Amino acid sequence: MSTHSPAPLRGIPPVLVTPYTAAGDIDHAGVKRQVNWLLEQGAQAVALGLASDVTRLTAKELAGLVETVKHQLPQATPLICACTGASTRVVVDLGTRLAAAGATILMVSPPKVPGLTAEAVLGFYRDLAGVLEVGIIVQDAPQETGVSVSDDTISRLAMEVQQVIGVKLESPDALERMARLSVPLREAGVLMLGGAGGADYLLELELGAGGTLPGPALADVFIRIDSLWRAGDPEAAAALFYRYGPALEIARRGMVPFVYAQKRLLQTRGVATGLHARQPAAAVPPWIEEHVETICTRVAGLEATETKGR
Repeated sequence: MSTHSPAPLRGIPPVLVTPYTAAGDIDHAGVKRQVNWLLEQGAQAVALGLASDVTRLTAKELAGLVETVKHQLPQATPLICACTGASTRVVVDLGTRLAAAGATILMVSPPKVPGLTAEAVLGFYRDLAGVLEVGIIVQDAPQETGVSVSDDTISRLAMEVQQVIGVKLESPDALERMARLSVPLREAGVLMLGGAGGADYLLELELGAGGTLPGPALADVFIRIDSLWRAGDPEAAAALFYRYGPALEIARRGMVPFVYAQKRLLQTRGVATGLHARQPAAAVPPWIEEHVETICTRVAGLEATETKGR
């Protein structure tokens, strides 16, 4: 049995959305603008995850994206990067590249292998920890990865693998699992993190979450909610969460609408970024585009009201 040092994470680590040029290349200038804006909003850590298109980038592109983000960050700022692959060897190779490029924490889901046993999952993370010299966040997002990690396996990973510093729960039953896993993860010194774009963050806080990894467009709102909660003012945190609730619900519509909404909201909030997607890509339905425009209008109105009230 082992306990863990506190994870080297502070505040809310927003997950970047990757901007592309019309030709489908990463817009590194747009990435820099997004990171700089997030730092201005008070972000003390940033992440590259599934919403950043990590599975649609080559290993070279992803390492280059990590380098771009790292160069924009103050030296001690944690940089989380999702690292996925279909075998231990692939994940070790990619993780080594990402760590060399500047990632300080890797967010890893188990390999997408049909019939993978719990012991095989445990062995996978143990093998990673034996090679990679960075912290590991176990990501359980079966709706995106096709593989689920059981409660018992998560508890064992938290207790037995020293480099596991966090667990990101975002399965359809994530809230029920948080209620069950809060105590064992806390006792192991492992952060319990929310996902799904932060749409349930208030309840996740009530269940003992140590943070969440939302999209970038409303990172400042999440940072304020988190700060109010940690300062012992849950009522103010709840009021702010529900004020922006309709804007957060887009996370429930799936990854494509969520990423589109994040980019469009960033535009609305003054962060120049394109809406291009890497091809092939599913088209955003017109009703989603209309809904996102309504969200943008609402967020702009809330900002104006808050600014006037200061």
